[in-house]
Amino acid sequence: MYDLVDAVRAWREEGLDVAIIRPVDAFGFGARWPGEALAVASDGRRLGTVLGGAVDDQALPIAQSVVAGRRTSPVRIDVPVDAHGAASCGLSCSGEAHVLVQDAAAIPDTAWAAFAEGRPVALVTQIDAPGSSTLADEARVRALISRRPTGRSDGRFVTTDAGAVVAVEWWVPHGRLLITGAEGLATALVAQASLLGWDAQALPAAAAAEAAAGAGPADAVVVVSHDPEIDTPVLVAALSGRAGYVGAIGSRGTQVDRARRLAIEGIDEAAAARIHGPVGLDLGGADVGGYGAGLVLFRMGDHGAWVRWFSEAVSGAGRAQRELVASVERLQREWGERLAAPRDGARRLRSNAAAWRVIDLLPRWLVLTGPAVAAELDLPLKSASAALRDLVAAGVLVEQGTVQRGVGRPSRLYVSAELLGLAGSSPLRA
Repeated sequence: MYDLVDAVRAWREEGLDVAIIRPVDAFGFGARWPGEALAVASDGRRLGTVLGGAVDDQALPIAQSVVAGRRTSPVRIDVPVDAHGAASCGLSCSGEAHVLVQDAAAIPDTAWAAFAEGRPVALVTQIDAPGSSTLADEARVRALISRRPTGRSDGRFVTTDAGAVVAVEWWVPHGRLLITGAEGLATALVAQASLLGWDAQALPAAAAAEAAAGAGPADAVVVVSHDPEIDTPVLVAALSGRAGYVGAIGSRGTQVDRARRLAIEGIDEAAAARIHGPVGLDLGGADVGGYGAGLVLFRMGDHGAWVRWFSEAVSGAGRAQRELVASVERLQREWGERLAAPRDGARRLRSNAAAWRVIDLLPRWLVLTGPAVAAELDLPLKSASAALRDLVAAGVLVEQGTVQRGVGRPSRLYVSAELLGLAGSSPLRA
């Protein structure tokens, strides 16, 4: 959506009608670009893409009817894409997309302004009902989807208590990483950031200062230089603007000297305190098992240390795996005993009851729903749901809220707290 703002504004100023096609949620397909959208103008011009064109055949005719004035309400379409269709569009695998087609004029001007300024945006849109989308804060999004929104652009179709189907969408701007300073380090940072999907650029000082002045809340400006002639103008530009993250390498002494220079340039103490120095985040990393030290020795020609580390790591992983399997088998025996034990007011389960089969399924499915159990065990949904309730009554499972998949009633989520705790404490987790 952020990439469409200027074109949509220009087309509407020309007097054209514009429809927006966007996938609210999708299942399968492998990796895809979050927040993608396609704008279609009434004169036939288009900008953007959705799933490499996989939904164009179904979505474009509806978009054309929107810009022609034949549809005034937002429309949802569900588009399954088989493996052949996915491959032809550059997608990793088959899937199903739940797509919203809407008149751009039904998106509030305040939302378009937020997109233009590179700010996060959340919208709620009622399907097949006239009216505009409404801006939403995090609390409303959270209430509608029963969880906190993710930190990337995403969305869900949900059914409200009143029975209305609404699209809940949120967009997080895609950040840029602007780097200036030591060429070798800057180039390495660009390579690493590019792997994470960032738009990363290594720029000379003059260009970096200009880019930093125009940086937005989603952008990061990083200085990898101790040279005042390089870092001062770039940091002044970044701190005087709207950059969301400003970082610079250097010791405490370097940071103090840098703050004095910035003060001379009119940057006060509060603004200078925005600089992250040393640059980066403390992720709590550790040299687990001596891997890093062993690798350094390997590069210096001492292969034995690293080979010993690797051998010990493989041996340790094997032991941890055996211990985890033994612990899971012990849990399954305990679950069986609980399920077989008489309970006040509860019927005794038959030996062929579905709940016994769910116990065998649990180690492979840490989170269960009625539809998932029904599909995996080839059971009617009613029998699968009854089996899950039996396991809750026996203290094997606990309910963990609901999840909405498409239109219809949400599915209850069930987990084994004991199994999750076992998985979280296993050495294999590291």
